[in-house]
Amino acid sequence: MKAKLTLSINADVIEKAKKTAAGKQMSLSAMVEKYLQQFSTASQPGKALKKGKTITDRIKKITKPVQLSDREMKISWHKHLDEKYGR
Repeated sequence: MKAKLTLSINADVIEKAKKTAAGKQMSLSAMVEKYLQQFSTASQPGKALKKGKTITDRIKKITKPVQLSDREMKISWHKHLDEKYGR
């Protein structure tokens, strides 16, 4: 069942969104609905997104742990302490 929704959005954002939707050959309403579906699914832990990936899988894919040597780690830690305690 479809329902109407009234939103207050900056006019410039609306115009850009309309152009984006037109470029994808879909209505702005359809584009917003698709986004809200993806957003509401992504915000539920363990729920799968497109192609069977969870939001956690997506985050892991785009982030990588920082690899620091022991020396770099010590320098970083001391810098943090200096900033925190104003040394």
